[in-house]
Amino acid sequence: MFVDALFFFAGFYMLVLTVKMKKTGEVSSQLIGKKIDLNKVKDLPGYINVMYPVNLIFGGLLLFTSCLGMIKNIYSLPVWVDITVLGLYCFGIIFYGAVSVKNQKKYLM
Repeated sequence: MFVDALFFFAGFYMLVLTVKMKKTGEVSSQLIGKKIDLNKVKDLPGYINVMYPVNLIFGGLLLFTSCLGMIKNIYSLPVWVDITVLGLYCFGIIFYGAVSVKNQKKYLM
């Protein structure tokens, strides 16, 4: 239950940062690697346009799976729900990491 709540707040925070990124045109340091100097990036608007939908989808996936996990903990749901939630977490983290690194190398380095 604690991990699900943690993922819920992480997903919510990611959505807030993503909307702020699109609105202000500035990328928060929590959404990019530590090695990237935002003063020396190649194409920040391009990165924002590419990563905006990806961040929204990943933040929404975190919210959805964490809510499903919390519901699973409150009610006795079948084991396949637990496996599905874990699979979505794993898929989402791997997919987001790969897409994020690829786009950071393409647009920011």
